[in-house]
Amino acid sequence: MKIRLLSERDVYDLLPMPACMQVIGDTLQTLAQGKGVNPLRTALRFPEGSGLLGLMPAYLGAPKSTGVKVVTVMPGNHGTPYDSHQGFVLLFELEHGCPLALVEASSVTAIRTAAASGVATKLLARADAGKLALLGSGVQASTHLEAMCLARDISTVSVWSRSTVHAREFAARESRRHNIEIKQPGQRSPGRRLSVP
Repeated sequence: MKIRLLSERDVYDLLPMPACMQVIGDTLQTLAQGKGVNPLRTALRFPEGSGLLGLMPAYLGAPKSTGVKVVTVMPGNHGTPYDSHQGFVLLFELEHGCPLALVEASSVTAIRTAAASGVATKLLARADAGKLALLGSGVQASTHLEAMCLARDISTVSVWSRSTVHAREFAARESRRHNIEIKQPGQRSPGRRLSVP
């Protein structure tokens, strides 16, 4: 049995946002056609209250595939070198049920969650929507900004974070990355004040 192991860097290299948005769009159609099973996640809460173990299985009929995401959620990791969410996605082939790959889960979650938001925005937002408000300045904010810029022609971005320092760092980093001005609530824009609704 050979199992492929994909690291966080591998996932970011192999799953660019435009490709993931296409896959998510196809997957949502497959689920809507009743050709997939996506049960509610199961959470095992640790008795001492330090966190939980989450299990998220799924089956897709086209292309035929199945897998499970297994992650720990440890809120106490905030402010430490450890991510609060850690785990893997385990993929299986369906002829004999053999494991195929073990994929780092945090990167998959960051890209996939934002891709789903991007697909929803593409389908549901007004065609001329160009203002984006981000609540938070972490990994999800970065991937969501990327997905929103693919879904719509974003002209104005405002970011809010519980940490002013994090918001400022996010705005500087992502402004350079996307060549777009990102403001924090309270910063003055010519003639008006930007705010998050």
